[in-house]
Amino acid sequence: MWTLTQLRYFNILTQTLNYREAAERLDISEPALSMQIRKLESVLGTKLFHRQGRAIALTTAGRQFTFHAIQILQAVDDANRSVTARTPRQTLRLGASGNHLFSPIIGRIADACPQLTIQMSELTTTDIIDQVKNHTLDAGIAFLPVDDPAISSHYLFSDRLMAITAPDNNALQKATLANLSRVPLAVLADRFYVRRILDDAFQAQSLVPHYQLALGSYHSIATVVQHSHAVGLVSAAFLRSQDPHRWHILPLADTLTPLPMGFIYPRGTALDPVLQQTYQAVAAFHHD
Repeated sequence: MWTLTQLRYFNILTQTLNYREAAERLDISEPALSMQIRKLESVLGTKLFHRQGRAIALTTAGRQFTFHAIQILQAVDDANRSVTARTPRQTLRLGASGNHLFSPIIGRIADACPQLTIQMSELTTTDIIDQVKNHTLDAGIAFLPVDDPAISSHYLFSDRLMAITAPDNNALQKATLANLSRVPLAVLADRFYVRRILDDAFQAQSLVPHYQLALGSYHSIATVVQHSHAVGLVSAAFLRSQDPHRWHILPLADTLTPLPMGFIYPRGTALDPVLQQTYQAVAAFHHD
């Protein structure tokens, strides 16, 4: 029979897909991690990972088992929480790189928990992780993977960038990186992870973009674009929370690095009913 320790080791390895990084997060040696994974595979009677050059990847069985492992670990955490819980939660403190990630579902949580005070903060991924670790935030939505042993994470969805212009702005017919480099752009400031992904994409094609406006939120970009000739770059998740008729929307024709998003909270802290409801509502709204 498999053990909870093996499931926890397996869960971390699925997040890193790297034995060295997983071992560091777990504070164990690589051989010890490898031995526990082999024991788990032996019990299940199937391989969970296979080699891809120097990297590893989940097998079909591994991908299927991931879902069940997360459910089991979550159930154990919930059981621990139900035993140790003393009073209902009074405050819910959430952080995300944009309020659009929580705002579509937060009213539902407020209606279900009228005693609850909900606080939402717009932060960079680095700040979200730091504040979840020190319990300034109860949970957040951040880019994955989160390589921190103090953080638990659950995959939500993969986001992507979209180009937007004012409805009467016909400067852009196809949103290739080459075309985008020829027009004034409204983008996130360089402290944001998405901006670094964008910078790397332009650099990979030896293109020099014209970042006319570097702003602090997608809402700011969307507002500026409506009243200028700039082309904005925002996330598809942001647009799902808006009226799409306010802009001309073009998907990026070039393939950029995926933007996997996850629900994060302090490791060792089980999801209480309010956090569980929040997670499930966010996952349902933003599912791939």
